Amino acid sequence: QPPTQPPTQPPTQPPMTRPATPQPTTPTPEPERPPTATSSAPTEPSQPPGGGCTGDAEVDAILTAAGVKASTMLSTSSIYTWEAFCQAVRSMEAVGLPLYRGSGAGAARVAQVLS
Repeated sequence: QPPTQPPTQPPTQPPMTRPATPQPTTPTPEPERPPTATSSAPTEPSQPPGGGCTGDAEVDAILTAAGVKASTMLSTSSIYTWEAFCQAVRSMEAVGLPLYRGSGAGAARVAQVLS
């Protein structure tokens, strides 16, 4: 009987590894900041007399006659309303940054304001 040899085994290879799969991360929340002291709480600008928008009666008359509220669709928008537009105009005035008031008189001044 011929001598028996041990069975041959294929050479061993290192196990295959997969590249690391990136794991989702959660953002680190920003630390809460303490409220800062202010000299006074901002106040909402007052509504102009007569229910106007800008506080300039001649400008308001043109805006109304031209139907700007409806034509801009601010009368039906749930995102930005006519009232919010008017409040923004008055807020600018309240902080010292009013719309241009015009340098002329009468209709010429109103045209300058609206341009």
